[in-house]
This record gives sequence, structure tokens and C-alpha cells, in this order.
Amino acid sequence: MQLLFGNFRWIAVLGVIIGALGAYFFWEEQQRIAHIQANGVEAQAALIQILQQTDSKGRASFWAEVSWRDAKGAIRKQDRIPVSGAFARNVSKDGRLLRRETRIKYLPDQPEVRVLLLEDGMHNSTQTPVMLWVSIGIALFSAFGWGHMLRHERRWLAKQAAAKAPA
Repeated sequence: MQLLFGNFRWIAVLGVIIGALGAYFFWEEQQRIAHIQANGVEAQAALIQILQQTDSKGRASFWAEVSWRDAKGAIRKQDRIPVSGAFARNVSKDGRLLRRETRIKYLPDQPEVRVLLLEDGMHNSTQTPVMLWVSIGIALFSAFGWGHMLRHERRWLAKQAAAKAPA
């Protein structure tokens, strides 16, 4: 029984850590999106390509590569911008682009910050808050499970000690 409590405890600790890290990263992403939406400059960007990668389980991930002229007239380019499957299917088919342009928002004074593809709004605005709350839920559920296990372990140890004690 002691081994069982120990294993569950470490699983719960791992859940708390993963949930907390996930919540932090999704919160950061949500803050980035809000900052770009509030302070970004809108521009028309050329779609250079949509890349697709399929993992061993058949799940596809999509990325876009875009190029645009900033407010000063300089040509800027970003690649490996994550996009939703719906957006990728809307602008490309069988590796060919169906559209050559899309609207973006970027931060002119921070070229290292990834741009927002405005037409991929579902991917930018709804997925992040949902995943933030899922991560918080995982952390809270794991913390509750950890505390619950500790309480039951102490009770079990007390019963074991009482059973071994001479009457």
C-alpha cells in the first residue's frame, strides 16, 4: 500500500508541475496576442508557403511563411508561424497556395515577436484561453489529488501503527 501511495504522489506532483508550466506558457501566449492586437500595425502580407508536418499518429500541424513591407518600407519576413488546420485548408490545397495574401498584425519595434495572422482568428483568440484553463484545471486537480493522497496515507499509517501497538 505504501508503494501505491508513493506512486500516486509522484504522479500528482508531476501533474501539478505540468499544469503550472502549461498555464504559464499559455498565459504568456495570451498576453502576447493581446499586446499585438492592442499595439500592432496591420499590414497586407504575401503568403509564401504553408507547411504541413504529420506526426507518427497522423496528426497534422501547419505553419505559414509570410513576407510584408513594414511602415518604413522595409521588407520583413517570418516563417514557422503556427496556423490552424482550417486556415491552412482555406489558403492551400495539395501543397499549392489558393491565395497569395493575408492580413497580419505585427509589432514594428519588436521584429522577433511572431506576427498574428488576422484571418486565423480562431486559432489566435480561442485556443489559447481554453488551453490556459485546461492547464490550470490539471494543476488544481493534481494538487487536490496530492493532498487527498497524503491524508489517506497518514490515516493508513496511523491504522498500521495502531494495529502493531500492544493492547
